Amino acid sequence: MKNTRKNIAARICTIVNS
Repeated sequence: MKNTRKNIAARICTIVNS
């Protein structure tokens, strides 16, 4: 569950990039 923060950050980045 160490990738939980990276997964959330990646999702936010994707939404912002959209």
